Amino acid sequence: MNVKDRLPASAQRLIQRIEKSPIGSRLAKGVFWSVAGTFIAQGLMFCASILVARFLGKEGFGELGIIWSTIAMFGLFAGFAMGLTATKHVAEFREKQPERAGRIIGISAMFTAATGGLVTVGLLIFAPLLAEQTLNAPHLAGMLRVGAIILFVTALNGAQTGALAGFEAFKTIASVNLLVGLLEFPILITGAYFFGLEGAVWGMATNLCITWTLNHIALRKECKKHNVPVSFEITREDWAILWSFSLPTVLGGMLVGPVRWACNAFLVNQPERYSHMGILNSALIFHNLLLVVNGMLNAPLLSLLSNVGNAKSNKLETANILSSWLLGLSPAMPLLCLPEAVQVLLGPEYQGQAFKTTFAIVVFYSTILTFRSGLLRVLISKNLLWWALETTCYGRLSCFPVRTIFPNGASSDWRRRSPSHTW
Repeated sequence: MNVKDRLPASAQRLIQRIEKSPIGSRLAKGVFWSVAGTFIAQGLMFCASILVARFLGKEGFGELGIIWSTIAMFGLFAGFAMGLTATKHVAEFREKQPERAGRIIGISAMFTAATGGLVTVGLLIFAPLLAEQTLNAPHLAGMLRVGAIILFVTALNGAQTGALAGFEAFKTIASVNLLVGLLEFPILITGAYFFGLEGAVWGMATNLCITWTLNHIALRKECKKHNVPVSFEITREDWAILWSFSLPTVLGGMLVGPVRWACNAFLVNQPERYSHMGILNSALIFHNLLLVVNGMLNAPLLSLLSNVGNAKSNKLETANILSSWLLGLSPAMPLLCLPEAVQVLLGPEYQGQAFKTTFAIVVFYSTILTFRSGLLRVLISKNLLWWALETTCYGRLSCFPVRTIFPNGASSDWRRRSPSHTW
């Protein structure tokens, strides 16, 4: 007797319905492998983040937070939304027009190398000025330059992972995430414990280089498996994709990302500068956790919505809208009810009402983002990115204001989008 025969009758009927449905079967497989890889890898990363927060303390963790915020802000320009572009269009063309899918993969790699390289050189040159004049921390100039390396490799990884998701190669992505997670945990923890902030930043750079190598090998195998020839030739219709899809996505990020970074920079120039940034960054560990849980569904659903195209599926549309929100809401409720348990995990430096207030607002806001992700997948799959940009300008989809209040009266208004990268 196999495992399925031992399940309750209702569960067996559900499995049979999924197996009979081509879309349901593909979605179930994609979600399973996405969840399996993400759960292990990001679970290890979550534990590593907690330990790093304890090792570095509030101020050191705040410095790490502003470095990562700076990388994320410049990453909006470096990546040029090529990961999302690759996911959507490789899924759409891999069967009907494999040559065009190959051109999309080539364009994604070429543009991320060009834009990522340009932004990386800029950050390398201006890191000392940025650290001294904007972040009020001249000693962070060297770490910002290491962050430039992270920025470049992250952009390349985004394009590769996006293409793999377009192939629905979620088992491959899960395998890469698992291996990277197993390597990342000891590297990051050892670096932070023995070398402090410098060790943590170099640990992230090392892990991203390993990820790029594994993704590169995996993508070549998937292209060969699906008979998709990678090409760097750009046709007029490919330029149209960059105009109608990639550009509005980048512009939408530009409306929010720099503002978010500027508010973080404003925060670290206030009294108790990096201690307050440490409180915010520690709360964002759990914000990122909720978004990672939600992100387990993002790539499978986006790939399916793009591949199905104009064929209507009410069940798929319902699953797209509600599943992410429910998956994000489930872990958010116990977090909101038990902030003291979170403080115990982070250590004595994170005790007090300032952390509790910040943490509650961040988690509550995160649940709103999880619901929004389903709406954005619809816009992306339908090539309505310019319309999404317009709604972003009016603040309907892109951001939600949050005020973080500290005991001494210093405060900062900040706006968060779903980040392209989490750590």
